[in-house]
Amino acid sequence: MVKKKSQAHASELKFYQRLVLNQYLLSLFGVSKLEDLAKTLNKPALELVDNEGVSEFYKCIVREFGDGLKIDSARLLAYDLNIICHTRRINEKRDEKITLKYFQYLSLLFVEYYLDCYFNDRKGLLTEL
Repeated sequence: MVKKKSQAHASELKFYQRLVLNQYLLSLFGVSKLEDLAKTLNKPALELVDNEGVSEFYKCIVREFGDGLKIDSARLLAYDLNIICHTRRINEKRDEKITLKYFQYLSLLFVEYYLDCYFNDRKGLLTEL
């Protein structure tokens, strides 16, 4: 059996390249691989949150990727504040507090963005994808 052209091309792509939503979300930061974000955000000092409830992850993203960001920094800040608010709420009833690692933070940030677009601009999201 002969492979169709689309099947042959798909098998040549690496797994992460097949993840359209993942690639789209990474492109919003001006990068093509998660490793490009990870090498900048994989620092324990960035796991801290300031007195205003803003994470060091957010500050680093704006500082390091600001020129390539396709998400408005105010919108990104709203997502960050939401993530930190929910994390603090979870921590209220825990003896051992949760501290988000960079990959957990990015996962939550991606979910915040996706859900915001999905519920508030579904057609725009579909067009972008």
